[in-house]
Amino acid sequence: MADPEEIVAEGVPAECLAIILCESVVEDVRTHNKSIQNAYNTIWSGKFPTRHDRFTVFVSLTGIHGEQQLLVRVARITEREPEGDPLFDLEGKVASPDPRDVVDVTLDMRGIVIPVAGNYEIRVHVGGSQVGARRFMVKAIETTRRGTT
Repeated sequence: MADPEEIVAEGVPAECLAIILCESVVEDVRTHNKSIQNAYNTIWSGKFPTRHDRFTVFVSLTGIHGEQQLLVRVARITEREPEGDPLFDLEGKVASPDPRDVVDVTLDMRGIVIPVAGNYEIRVHVGGSQVGARRFMVKAIETTRRGTT
């Protein structure tokens, strides 16, 4: 007879528990606990296109059955393109021996180029299905000149 816990585990769908945009993630080597450093919702720049030096995405997933394809897409969202204009894709594999486990993935990118200010979205796909999304803003820094009236 099948173990009831195994039957429950088979029905667990992939789910995204968190998507956090930050400067870095530090993992304790002993406990494997993660510390998220300088989380943010908005990227500010004085000019466009701009290069953002510290772009780290922390993703927490559950319902991963064995090894599955992982796609993280960053897209610019506009009224004309509500599905988004992809800025870039990151692809890889994510694996878990038990779909009830929580798997943390840290994507650490340096020097990404953001073409214009606006609304952007991070989308997470597991096994070909979107399991989560998170929006963030890119805004222009308003500068004023000294000595003007």
